[in-house]
Amino acid sequence: MKKVFCLLLLVSMATICANAQYKVSGEVVDSTGTSESYVTVRIYKDADMTKPIAIGTSDIDGNFTQTLPSAGDYILRITSVGKTPSEIKFSLHPAHRTKDFGKIVMRMSENTLGEVEVIAQRPLVVSEVDRISYDVQGDEDSKTSTIIEMLRKVPMVTVDGNNEIRVKGEANFKIYKNGKPNNSFTNNPKEVLSSIPASMIKRIEVITEPGAKYDAEGVGGILNIVTIDNMKVKGVIGNLFASYDTKGTPNMGAYLTTQIDKFTASVNYGYFGISEKATRNNTVSEYLYRQSGDTQRYEDTSTSKGYGNYMSFEASYEPDSLNLITAAFDGFFYKVKPTGTSTTSFFNNAGERLYGYSDRFHFPDFNNYNFAGKVDYQRLTRHKGESIVLSYLLNTTTNKSTQYNELDDLFNPPFDYTSYYTDNNQHFWEHTFQADYTRPFGSKHKINAGAKYILRDNSSNTEQRYDNSATNATDFSHNTQVAALYAEYMFNTGPVGARAGVRYEYSYLAAKFKDGKTPDFHQDLNDIVPTIGANWRINPANSLNLTFGSRINRPGISYLNPAVIATPNSVSQGNPDLSSAHSYSFRLSYMLMKPKITLNASTGYVFCNEQITQISEVRDNIIYNSYGNVGHARRLSCNGYIQWRATQKTSIMVNASGGYSKLANPSLGLSNSRWTWGFYAQASQQLPWMLRIEALGGRFSSGINDLYGRTSAMYFHSITLSRSFLKENRLSVRINAQNPFGSSNMRIKSYRTGGDYIGSAIISRHQRAVSVTVSWRFGSLNAQVKKTVKTISNDDIVGGAQTGASGNNGSNTQN
Repeated sequence: MKKVFCLLLLVSMATICANAQYKVSGEVVDSTGTSESYVTVRIYKDADMTKPIAIGTSDIDGNFTQTLPSAGDYILRITSVGKTPSEIKFSLHPAHRTKDFGKIVMRMSENTLGEVEVIAQRPLVVSEVDRISYDVQGDEDSKTSTIIEMLRKVPMVTVDGNNEIRVKGEANFKIYKNGKPNNSFTNNPKEVLSSIPASMIKRIEVITEPGAKYDAEGVGGILNIVTIDNMKVKGVIGNLFASYDTKGTPNMGAYLTTQIDKFTASVNYGYFGISEKATRNNTVSEYLYRQSGDTQRYEDTSTSKGYGNYMSFEASYEPDSLNLITAAFDGFFYKVKPTGTSTTSFFNNAGERLYGYSDRFHFPDFNNYNFAGKVDYQRLTRHKGESIVLSYLLNTTTNKSTQYNELDDLFNPPFDYTSYYTDNNQHFWEHTFQADYTRPFGSKHKINAGAKYILRDNSSNTEQRYDNSATNATDFSHNTQVAALYAEYMFNTGPVGARAGVRYEYSYLAAKFKDGKTPDFHQDLNDIVPTIGANWRINPANSLNLTFGSRINRPGISYLNPAVIATPNSVSQGNPDLSSAHSYSFRLSYMLMKPKITLNASTGYVFCNEQITQISEVRDNIIYNSYGNVGHARRLSCNGYIQWRATQKTSIMVNASGGYSKLANPSLGLSNSRWTWGFYAQASQQLPWMLRIEALGGRFSSGINDLYGRTSAMYFHSITLSRSFLKENRLSVRINAQNPFGSSNMRIKSYRTGGDYIGSAIISRHQRAVSVTVSWRFGSLNAQVKKTVKTISNDDIVGGAQTGASGNNGSNTQN
């Protein structure tokens, strides 16, 4: 508490000092009202226009603040490429130390320019108190790339060779779209984000430390995908794209927007195919069971074939300047048919075979549905920046899977069946009601406050039948009600900004077992979650951020479901007695922005003493898996990012991360820790004939796997050649070669070093492919659906319904 008090005292002193300064501010927009990001702002003495006394740039939303040393008569001069410079005379004196210019409109220059040499580029990365933003539209590669390809350039985000995404080194994160939680994005990130063209995206935000207005439930990292907004158009604009690769995987999509008077609407559709070649996995493993001294050897080959669809619709109606109604709908459908074969054998310590069998499995039904609908009403007042937003969200997810396993080549089996059938249906419904209020006070202060109510209903019906007529069945439902209140205070004096907030949440959790085999139960939880953050802009090029936050994670249906799933060598079930886990985090970051160099470095520490962790034990050579609030987690992380504009046609980017992770269970005497590091590097070069070549490569270490093991490093590289055609570069063609050199197969080795059984497994999959992507933009990019200033944002639960590109063989749970 002393450290927090000292931080607050330091921020308060900085605020008092800043208040004694002379200061000007404003917002720069173009003739259509669109924000002018990173324009140059200079202030001169009225009698001397030869040398500015202050110089800076506007931020990503066109806002600027400049501090002046004394009273006097001044001239504000704003310049931007292709725009007519704007000059405004003004005066400051002790009685009026500040000047707010409001909106400053910049017009297109009427002069015809000859050849222009660009000697500086606006910064692509911007750091704020609670987030880092990457300007997608400012990146030339956005014309020919998808979102997932652009994510490789975002600080604190890593994307490996399988398009698996991590935020701050963690795979457990949430994805928002325009500030709204999007389950389709979160549950299926690499499929959906590979189907959306980056040309329709304005920026990507990494919300490193969610504040009080975000649900206390969730994770410490959020990716917010912000689409292009604040545009005007009549007619239809859009983007069409299609791609195909040598793995036999098609991918296509369309993004359309139209505007009729005060009504604006957009629709997005994406399709992706899943081929057997792209999903073929070969696994070989060997494990020693410590209790018996026996060894299990396992080998399998599996593939999946299927497809997925993603669609969204957004609409807004603005009857007048004070009222705005928006509606949004998102849907995702995913269907695959995994198949495979495996062999399992057990040997004693003398090398004699004890028993064995082969398993042929297939999923005739494996699909996921996710639909969400949302309505917001926003009311602005006559006070600038004051707003009231009322929101409602309906979200539903259904997971269905049917699996058949047929056992052959039986040798002394310890079971009395030759086949089994598993049917699982999971349903999730969520209703959310929310009210948000925002009110600025002067030019420095602002408060946010709100209330929220969530009603969630999870249900799971699982049945497992064996050919000897034995049956396991569980009909389970889990209901959660959450009531929350939050308040947040922010101030910004130019060089110093800060945010402090607190959130209170009451939650009621109830479990019901319809079969009557287990007694129903319920829990009442009360959580208070504080957050605080400060930002110091040392000068226009350097800034520091310091944040502290806390989060809670409630268990989802897959962690709670007590249904028993039994295979010949494993038994798995959830734990309905799980409770919420509380984590706490600290993060310090530094940002340097120069005309040719952008650098971001950060370090953070996260700890949790009740993390939900998988528990495994072996009895009679059978593995029993469940979950418990038994994990003591510690993670120290460091992230570094640098982008260097070496020449007008050459750019280099490096995104690196490292850290130390430790997970322990004192009650079981287990501990697992490891230092990890990884990097991603990219070089881009403009060639003659409007060609552009890009080379990238990386190494990623997955670090520790729960309490029991670790995974080997993964390496990947690719080369991309792209070119744009037609007027305004509307047609783009991109050819990408993934891992063209070295082995055509990727081998990932996992080691299990703790617990009742130890050993290793090697997973091999094809990694070489060549893909071709063609995209076409049409219409004038001057329109987009309006967004309310606040909206519902549910940070989802851990262990919720998830989908993947391939199914899992139930007999391979130890991997």
